[in-house]
Amino acid sequence: MFLILFLLIVASGCGEAKTTGDEITSDKIEESVEESIEEESDPNKKTGIVTGSDGKRYISKEGLNIITSPPLEGAEAVAWQHFKLRGEQKYDESLELMTGFIKEDRAEGYGRKLHEEVVGAKFLRMSDITSIAPEESEVEGAYDYRVLYTELDFSLRGEIDPENTDMRNGKNHYAVHLIQEKEESDWKIVLLGGSPPLEQ
Repeated sequence: MFLILFLLIVASGCGEAKTTGDEITSDKIEESVEESIEEESDPNKKTGIVTGSDGKRYISKEGLNIITSPPLEGAEAVAWQHFKLRGEQKYDESLELMTGFIKEDRAEGYGRKLHEEVVGAKFLRMSDITSIAPEESEVEGAYDYRVLYTELDFSLRGEIDPENTDMRNGKNHYAVHLIQEKEESDWKIVLLGGSPPLEQ
């Protein structure tokens, strides 16, 4: 999966290659995530990708525990708190819930501008999709990791051209990758990746 992402980033040009998360979730990357979910899913599991009546691809709800209220503990709470703080325009606090390259990227420059594009965030749905999502290189060496499908309703500042980001006013969805570096350490976000939407 890492090789596929690397090739897609290189093919798309170096101008956007240094950015992460919200802004690199192009259709090609989303397709590669979908393919990886299908390829790495156990064929006996009841989760994975389905095609809806509209012809679009979705993450199947079957076998997933779907949270519809803001979570209060664990990795789920950290993922939600990150977006909630961005919505409250507490951008430095939201960065403290990240680690690694994504935290460095969002601290300044264009990455910071993307980080601050969100001015409001409402929780919609969340589900643990670790069992069907590809394991990314960012989680190597961690004690534990989780991948959470996270669906939010954003209000945006409007300073970034919609051509340069997949963020939109209204519904947005991510595969939020988190790690626990040691057994009792706090959960931290290492990647905000693209994801097909969860079926309704």
